[in-house]
Amino acid sequence: MGRWIDTDAAYAVLTDYYHHSTDTQHAALREALGRVESVDAVPVVRCKDCIRFRPDDDVWGWCAVSGKMRCKGYCSYGVRKDGEQNDTV
Repeated sequence: MGRWIDTDAAYAVLTDYYHHSTDTQHAALREALGRVESVDAVPVVRCKDCIRFRPDDDVWGWCAVSGKMRCKGYCSYGVRKDGEQNDTV
């Protein structure tokens, strides 16, 4: 399975790394990154990282939002315990 990237962030990193490149080379890089296939993704939080997940033991637990046992392992309603950015699926 491939890794999905933020093409704007990739462009910023590459242009910073290759700061001696010409405007034409930067335009070519921007065009090439624009051709990368996009994905329809939504932010999610893994159950184990959610403030609403209530562990019963080391393996099982339940979701305070849905009232269900952990099923998929993530959802779009979750809020991370550590306040970091959500994962994308």
